Formats: sequence, C-alpha cells, structure tokens
Amino acid sequence: MKTLFRSALKMSIVPILALAASCTIWNARQWENLEDRSFYFQRFSYYLKGADRRTAFEFMRDFPLDDALRIVAERYSIVIDSSEFRSFMEDPENERRLEVYGVILSERFTWRSKNANDNTIELEYANEFKEESTDTIRRYSLTLRSGGKVRAVLGDTVDKREDVPSSLSEISRRR
Repeated sequence: MKTLFRSALKMSIVPILALAASCTIWNARQWENLEDRSFYFQRFSYYLKGADRRTAFEFMRDFPLDDALRIVAERYSIVIDSSEFRSFMEDPENERRLEVYGVILSERFTWRSKNANDNTIELEYANEFKEESTDTIRRYSLTLRSGGKVRAVLGDTVDKREDVPSSLSEISRRR
C-alpha cells in the first residue's frame, strides 16, 4: 500500500505543481484572445535512473518533437520555435552540456534554452519503474506558459516515445 501511494504521488506531482504555481489554465476563449502567438521551446527534461549523458542526448535528439509540437501548435493556433534545441542537438559534442541531476545515480537530464522568453513550452519525459517490478511506466507532459504562468498542461502515459504524437492527437480530440 505504501509503495502504491508513492507511485501515485510521483505520477501526479508535476501536474499538481504546475497547477498550483500558476493559478490559471486557459479556456478556449482565452487562447483565442492571446495576442503574441509565438512560443519557444524552453526545456526538455528526460528521466531515467542510471542512464548516462550519451543515452539521454540520443533520446532527446531522436524524440519525435517536431510532430508533437506541430499538434500542439495546431490545437492552440500558435507558432512554436524549437530552432535553438534543434541546433543544440546537431552537434554530438553538446551531450556534455546537458544538465545532470542525481544523488547516487544520474537520473534527470535537461536541456534548457539560454534565452528567456515570455511564451514557452517545456517537455518532460520520464521512465519510472513500478515498485518491486521491472515494468516501466513511460509518461510525458508538455507545459505551455505565458507570462510566467502555466496556461496548459498536456500529458499521458505511453508505451514508447514514438507514441507521444498520437497521444497528443487523442488528447486534442477529447477536449
């Protein structure tokens, strides 16, 4: 029971923190009234306990980001610039510039934009192991911010990273 609670807490912490820190998730009318429709890909965090920089870099480089961002751009009628991230990923030597966090094992790898922008998109992708099991839970969340406030959070669990765009399409159809 204790492990079930911990797993549920881990899975829900990111969306809860995002909502608590922001105050407002926008409705369709608020999105329509948005004047500056330019958003910038700001951060990509990849979680995998025991991974190394090269694995994380290759995962980020090969992630279907363009497809995912295209779906989000269509959903909210915005323009998303991910050129800084794409440029970073073109040079394999940049793997050393990923931020790494972990106490005993490396577990979080982050690319972060050098530029501060008002309208941003952040992606988190996590591989978590079920308690007392080798089964992996893969989840992602995309957070859209405007003026420093969270305006939308999209996320789900998937079988593999290639499923993120279809998951986002399904979420967009439901809303």
